[in-house]
Amino acid sequence: MSKPELLLTLADSGKSFEVYPEEIITVHLNENRTTPYRWVLDKETNINILPLQKMHYALPEKPQFGEGGTLILSFRAKSVGITSIHLKHWCKWEDSTIGRFDVTISVKE
Repeated sequence: MSKPELLLTLADSGKSFEVYPEEIITVHLNENRTTPYRWVLDKETNINILPLQKMHYALPEKPQFGEGGTLILSFRAKSVGITSIHLKHWCKWEDSTIGRFDVTISVKE
């Protein structure tokens, strides 16, 4: 039996969610690797409550030249508590942020 999963996108930014231990929280954010902007974790998520399990970039099935893909981050609810996931869409060498993703996750018993 698979673990329950909560799928979040940019439309969920600013919201709060409740999950249970062992539940998977997956964040999908559009990103175009042909630009200098990348989604990066901006502030630390409490890894005792919600450790990052996996982060990868996925291209569309039939990518077109210059087309973007999706950054996928997976977290696993490990223990009871409240933490947040904060990401920024930024260009490192210009220190320029063009987007944010922020959610609060409450892990319940």
